[in-house]
This record gives sequence, structure tokens and C-alpha cells, in this order.
Amino acid sequence: MKEVKADLHLHSEQSDGSLSPSNVVQLAWEAELDLIALTDHDTVGGVKEAVERGKELGGITVLAGIELSSYDREDVHILGYNVPYLDEKFLRAVEDTQGMRYDRYRLTTEKLNKIGIDVTMQDAENEAKGDVVGRVHMARVIVKKGYCSDMVETIEKYLLPGCPTYVGERSATPVEAVKLIRDFGGVAALAHPHRFFRPFFETEALVFELKRAGLQGIESEYFSHAKEQRDRFRALAKKYSLINTGGSDFHCTYYGRLNKYFAPDSETLRVLGVVEE
Repeated sequence: MKEVKADLHLHSEQSDGSLSPSNVVQLAWEAELDLIALTDHDTVGGVKEAVERGKELGGITVLAGIELSSYDREDVHILGYNVPYLDEKFLRAVEDTQGMRYDRYRLTTEKLNKIGIDVTMQDAENEAKGDVVGRVHMARVIVKKGYCSDMVETIEKYLLPGCPTYVGERSATPVEAVKLIRDFGGVAALAHPHRFFRPFFETEALVFELKRAGLQGIESEYFSHAKEQRDRFRALAKKYSLINTGGSDFHCTYYGRLNKYFAPDSETLRVLGVVEE
């Protein structure tokens, strides 16, 4: 079988990326990728545009994706593939997740205000092109108002775990996120597992719990994983009969690169519905 060049973790301006869904697909096509997924945070608002652009260009398959926020002592993100982005019931379920995200950043603004940083949710909403307010939008506001010199400084000083103004996810549990994706016929995968602030045995315990809830994959091929990390998570996927997914976590700025791709194996392609049974 011909090698498939894939990137299954891409963001657009519909969440915290800086390019339109069409432009994300265009860049992937120019990079000669065969298979991509638009996985914006807690929204499928850009999927229709991305899928249509993929059909226009030809030679590239665009999967309908999402990256759902969840919380279990820390942020846990669940990638969903082949989600029903036009289904009204699914959209309402996603809106509930958006509401919890909004509440998180409302609390963040309150903490920032208490230490003398004058930002509002309206400021952050003005930065967001889509339905979702996120960390990048809040950071842009702080920089524009002159409280920090750049985005990296802002995020590290105010918006990461351990910072006095950090607020953890106000969201579903990882099990609930997996079940939401599976209940609507999608494929659920654990995103960037190396980013957890927990020992590996606890990560494995989480994978075991999520597998029971319907988890089907692990993002073992995340763009910043070292070989040792990739091997470790591939072994974990094999142990629990999960597929290996991967991607660049592309935002155009700050995270990920489209020249990072992985070649999914035949089982991954089968589960994603890219090849027939």
C-alpha cells in the first residue's frame, strides 16, 4: 500500500489558529499531504468549509474533526474524528462544552483583574474569529494592552498551570468526552499524552478507563514527541488495542508545523474509514 502522508491535528481561526479553514487545507495540499483532520477546540464551525475546500482541490481527504476539552485533575483533550458536524443534536452537545470553556475564561479575567490587568471577556471575544474563546485570544489581549511584550511571555506568566491566574478546565470529564464522540459515531483518540503532569502509570490508568468508555486511539505521533515517547505510547496503544494517530497541532503561529506528518498504518486508516474493511 502506498504511504499516506497524514496530519490529524490541525486548528483554524474557528478556535485558536490564525488561518481560515480553507487556508489550512490549502497549505496541507501544498505540502502534499493526503489525509488531514480539522480539529478545532470545542467547535466544528470550520469543518464544512474545510471539507468543501478539500473536494475542490482534489487529492486530499479532509476528515471532520474536533478537539474536546475535558478535565481530570488537569486538562485532558480528546480528539474526535468523523464527527457529524451537521447534526443538530451533536452541535447542541458541543455548545454545552463551549459554555463551560466560556466560564473558564470568565474566571480567568476575574483573576487577572484582581492583580491589576484590565481585560474583559468582550476583549477576548473580539480576538476570536469563531465560536470559541481560548488561551491564545486572552494572551493577545494582554499583549495588545501592553502588560507583556509577547505571547510566549504572557502564556508562561499568566495562563499555564501553576500560574496564580490560571483556571483549570470547566468541562466534561474525559470519559464523558469520549462517550460524546462515540455516541455520535465518531472515533475518539487521546491527544498529546506526553503533556500530562502525572506519572506514566497514571496515564496508563487513564487510558485503561477511557478504553472502557470507547477510546479507540492515542496520539502517539504528536509532532514534538521524542522517539522514546513515540515508542512508549505506541506500546501502550498496542497493549490496549488502540490505533496510533498523530499530527502537528498546527495553529500557524506558536505551535506545530505542517511539514511534520506521519504515515498511518492500515489499521488506523481502516478505523478512520479511509480504506474499506
